[in-house]
Amino acid sequence: MYIVTITNNKGGVGKTTLSSNIAVGLSMQNKKVLLIEIDGQQDLATSWAGVDGATKSIHKQKNTVKDALIDGSVPVSDAVINIMTNLDYIKGDDTLALSGNLTDLTVMARNLIAVRDNYDVVIIDTPPQIDTYVASAIKMSDLIIIPAEADLYAITGTIKTIQLIRSINDNADAIVALNKVNLSSGPQLRVIDDFKRNLVIQGVPVYTTIEDSLTVKTAINRDMLPLLATKYAANNKVVPQIMDLVDYIKERA
Repeated sequence: MYIVTITNNKGGVGKTTLSSNIAVGLSMQNKKVLLIEIDGQQDLATSWAGVDGATKSIHKQKNTVKDALIDGSVPVSDAVINIMTNLDYIKGDDTLALSGNLTDLTVMARNLIAVRDNYDVVIIDTPPQIDTYVASAIKMSDLIIIPAEADLYAITGTIKTIQLIRSINDNADAIVALNKVNLSSGPQLRVIDDFKRNLVIQGVPVYTTIEDSLTVKTAINRDMLPLLATKYAANNKVVPQIMDLVDYIKERA
């Protein structure tokens, strides 16, 4: 079981969009995927509204990530919601922020062991801050994907995120995905070059750049699904860029 955490201290960089699309992409490649949400906002739950019966199943499921992976009050299997073939989901919990801090960063990993033979890949979607719940996810991960927007201010923030991740788990592989990029903008291309130069020093590559696309928003707003699960995926320039990350994980899982 290969564990991937998608995180950044900054909000609005596309963590949830990437998490859901990577999960769909892997499931379409015949990988068994468990998608876990540790964000109390529960945005991932709305990503599946276009799947027949998914909203009802999510609403009906009372067990959350807190019950299954943090408190361990129920088996992980009792919190799982099947979304589509090869893709299961454990929903977030809006009480996490009120639950205090984890004192043992290995508790989530221990609870997840029970389903390690059921999945090839676990994808963990996180809130826009590295609290003890996110630190626990980072600690048990094989790969950390850091989505970032290509602006000068984000370089320093991304470096700080990398340094914090390294302080928690120095053995995990880490890559940056520059998201919502305008590849026709000269100034933005220069920022991308600056990003790459700065991150080489940190030993973390900018693995892929994903262009800004209205189609991604259309897929969510109209079809209420991640882009890769919709008709808009055909011949879309963003899809190969997301699939770069899917293939990166697939080769290692």
